[in-house]
Amino acid sequence: MRAKNRKIFLLTLILAAFLTQGSLPNRGFIPLSSGGSGINSDLYSPIFIAGPDSFKVTIDEIEASSEYTAYINFVNTIVDGSSEEIRGLYVSEDFAFHVIQQPSGQAGFISNIDGVVTQFSLPENYGVTGLLAHNYLSGRFFSQLKVGDVIQVVYGDGEISKYQIAEIQDYQALQPNSPSGPFLNLQSGELLSSKQLFDRVYTGSHHLTLQTCIENGSEDSWGRLFIIAYPI
Repeated sequence: MRAKNRKIFLLTLILAAFLTQGSLPNRGFIPLSSGGSGINSDLYSPIFIAGPDSFKVTIDEIEASSEYTAYINFVNTIVDGSSEEIRGLYVSEDFAFHVIQQPSGQAGFISNIDGVVTQFSLPENYGVTGLLAHNYLSGRFFSQLKVGDVIQVVYGDGEISKYQIAEIQDYQALQPNSPSGPFLNLQSGELLSSKQLFDRVYTGSHHLTLQTCIENGSEDSWGRLFIIAYPI
């Protein structure tokens, strides 16, 4: 009887360990942030959760006004009282984007609206803020950023968190249209699994990670660009 109880106890421990491991969802998932030939659009862009008419401030309008006025106008368009939700992304003289959240259970969703950035839900489990954009839409501006630039994240209640870019990482996706294939670090030549890459850019101390794809030739999903910024 005692041996049977010991077996039950061991099985319970194994099951608990398995469930605990499973509670860290999809750490090997790197969303496809490009047009991506061959992508199943029903899987990666299932719905629009905001319409273009919701976003009244454009980059041209911001450039046409003074910096301060443009900034205030931008913040006023996105404030909705939601203190827990990120609503805007602002970089002085570079861009101002609206931020939306992914639908529940759709970690591959990225908005198809230009001027919009999507918050990646999985890194929130690790205390990291991830923001995604297609490289043919809002993500095309990410490559203009450089180390030392300051990024402002605006919440729905008007609160602002500032981050400074510390590093920029480029990877070749060895399986361009797969969110879980291997990746080659273009700076070091290091080969990483998708889980290793996720852990590198989306876990650790609190920080902000911007992600888009790198186009090369006719392959718009050839690589992935990650911009890592820390709170200041």
